Amino acid sequence: MHPWTYDLDAVDFKYLLSNDLKAKIVQQLEGSVDAQVFWLSFFKPQLACAADDFFDAIRQLCEINSMKKHWVKEAENYELIMRDRMYVMDVEKDAEIIKQVIAGFSV
Repeated sequence: MHPWTYDLDAVDFKYLLSNDLKAKIVQQLEGSVDAQVFWLSFFKPQLACAADDFFDAIRQLCEINSMKKHWVKEAENYELIMRDRMYVMDVEKDAEIIKQVIAGFSV
């Protein structure tokens, strides 16, 4: 938060201070340390992200790890997942899908 952007007298700080969702994310992605590390590395303590951003992070990891064939093979499936999830990946609602995608990546 930048003080020059907001009227600080009008900001209710109780909503800004309680945003540590790491424990909830770890609990939702329990059973997959890879999924926990992936989510917290790319999306920090937020419970949801745009599906485009989620799969772009997967694409980046494929490029970094010389796994372009994996991306090409799974891209159509990823597009279906994005459409099915209405282009939002939510840790609370989509934990199993997130874990499956990460598990498929790490195979």
